[in-house]
Amino acid sequence: MSEHSTTSDMIHWKKNFYLFLTGQFLSGITSMTVQYSIIWYLTKTTGSATVLSFALLLGMLPMVLLSPFAGPLIDRWNKKVLLMVTDIIVAIFALILSIVGAISADFPLWLVFVSLLVRSVAQTFHMPTIQSIYQQWYLKMS
Repeated sequence: MSEHSTTSDMIHWKKNFYLFLTGQFLSGITSMTVQYSIIWYLTKTTGSATVLSFALLLGMLPMVLLSPFAGPLIDRWNKKVLLMVTDIIVAIFALILSIVGAISADFPLWLVFVSLLVRSVAQTFHMPTIQSIYQQWYLKMS
């Protein structure tokens, strides 16, 4: 009976793990596509190294400043909820940019900058959460 339970648990674990990996792969691809599109848009419309530098700063500074605090917070919070919230926030800002892009001839730069900032804050919590989940799964199954 316990052998059947162990086999069932292993199959369930593998199914959840592959589902999680697929979801994270799709999330990562779409997130990178949006990020690339934003940089391409800024390059094409402004041609300004200053604007690109500011965009890079907004994309990196939250990670540098928040990363030391993110790990302990992630360990205390519900990781499943945290992953969903960060993915939803990133998706909402991508949706806002796409709607504004469809309605308007061009994006206001402030909206692009706010989007980069929010996406960076979300990624600061998203990536360590994924790493923590991988570690928990590995320890649980080994």
